[in-house]
Amino acid sequence: MQTATIPRTTHLFLVVLAAGAHFVFRDEPQWLRYVCVAVFLLAFM
Repeated sequence: MQTATIPRTTHLFLVVLAAGAHFVFRDEPQWLRYVCVAVFLLAFM
C-alpha cells in the first residue's frame, strides 16, 4: 500500500523477472529471450 511516507515499490519485481527470463529462455531462440527481457524492462520504466 502506498502512503505519503512509504513509496510504492511493487514494480521492482519486473527487474527480477527480466533477469530470470534471460536465464529461463537460455535454450530458446535468441529473439524470444531478448523480447521477453525487453518487455519486462519496458514495463519497469
